[in-house]
Amino acid sequence: MQIKIYKDGSIMRIGPIDDTVAALLRRELTYTKKRYVADPRERRKIGKRVVNTLVECFKVKEFGGERQVVTNTGYIKRVVAALQQDGHEVKVLRPRRKPKKANTFDTNWKAIDDFDLRHKQREVLEAIVANERGQVCWATGAGKSFMVPLICMLFPKARIVVTTKHTAVLEDLHKNLSRYLPSVGINYSKRKLLGRRVTCCSAGTLHHLDPEDVDLVIADEVHELATDKMVERFARFRFSRMLGLSANFQDRFDGADFELEGIFGPLITDMTYEEGVDHGMIVPIEVHWQDMRMDRNPAAGKTDVARNRHGIWRNEWRNAKIAENAAEYADAQILITVKTFDHACHLKKHLPNFTLVYASTDDKGDLIDRYISWGLIKEDEPVMTTQRLGELKSQFESGELKKVIATSVWNRGVNFKNLEVLIRADAGASVIDDTQIPGRLSRTTDDGEKTHGVLIDYMDQFDPTFKLRASKRKTTYKRKGWTQIEPEIKAKTQ
Repeated sequence: MQIKIYKDGSIMRIGPIDDTVAALLRRELTYTKKRYVADPRERRKIGKRVVNTLVECFKVKEFGGERQVVTNTGYIKRVVAALQQDGHEVKVLRPRRKPKKANTFDTNWKAIDDFDLRHKQREVLEAIVANERGQVCWATGAGKSFMVPLICMLFPKARIVVTTKHTAVLEDLHKNLSRYLPSVGINYSKRKLLGRRVTCCSAGTLHHLDPEDVDLVIADEVHELATDKMVERFARFRFSRMLGLSANFQDRFDGADFELEGIFGPLITDMTYEEGVDHGMIVPIEVHWQDMRMDRNPAAGKTDVARNRHGIWRNEWRNAKIAENAAEYADAQILITVKTFDHACHLKKHLPNFTLVYASTDDKGDLIDRYISWGLIKEDEPVMTTQRLGELKSQFESGELKKVIATSVWNRGVNFKNLEVLIRADAGASVIDDTQIPGRLSRTTDDGEKTHGVLIDYMDQFDPTFKLRASKRKTTYKRKGWTQIEPEIKAKTQ
């Protein structure tokens, strides 16, 4: 049976279909979406922590009396492979539409002749030229951001939008692009510089753009954009090429990476962490586990936020042990990562020489006074502003600032080449965070003297939930190929 695929921008129609083909395509274009039930009342009501929902990424419609499946073009390779494997002949057709500009994606390879391309970078560019849609998954720190200006130079006639979720990452992208291109626009709530061929646009303002004015959309950290709202916004760019960049391909808990495939297409090239290390693009990471055993469980009987507050954030014994570990690397640049401002302040009590870093948008006025009254931070602790946050980031990047306790504001989109030791105090368990946070250690130094990064993490044996989270982190680290040094188990506990 011959099946035709009518490809029209971001949408394709597949037909004719009978019940057998419809069932085949339903299997290929349906995924299970997971939702973690955070509300304890809802959880008690339904008796589940995770709710699974089948999501169908297609519709069945009739066109000229013929039943067809309508879906996103990004699934075309998946669909063609499934149909051919089932014995069908597949013919792909395009509408007779006059392109906006026939030479929009003419390539200028001479523009990047002066760049010393490293392992696989030429291959990535060739894959991007050859594919209208695709995703690139590279290990954190391996030079993914370096590729963005090269892509813009390679397509000198294309109007390009570079987008990402976090404005701090967006500012870094704009800064990096401005080094190589004469004029780069930027568009988010606090800054607008429009009318440029290449524009950095926050994901939150992407829907304000006219899709007709965009030839190529490049989404950095694309795994963070697999929400219903963002999929809807990306779908507006029906006739733009789409490129997704990430270090976490198909790592989302909810499984919504499947919908990103529909918009951005399949993986077209990747680089593992081990491959990046083998070619000198990033440094290896050593995970030093610390055994955390207590005579009592301060989180016993607590759930959700209360469990974290008593077991992690305000666990004085645990925080003191973290401070001891930090003291062992007195001469090194150290970053301690936490989830909350509360935890940062409780650690600050034990590490008064460390600088607090948190989002400048956080309203901490009364909160800071409270932590001062509790004796956790000093009265002269400055309130974070956008300017101060930028200054601290620059100082840490240069190596001038060496000791920091930071919330998630620095979990991604930063370039800390001099960072030697990262202490994970957050006790989280997310495959994405378990990649992104340690990835701060991966950058090589300009002098090449940095041989590896040290990641200190905690096997919290005193509570079953925290112990399980640590085990999950250990599994992710193993998948990345990082060396893991088991803790020295001591009899002394609290």
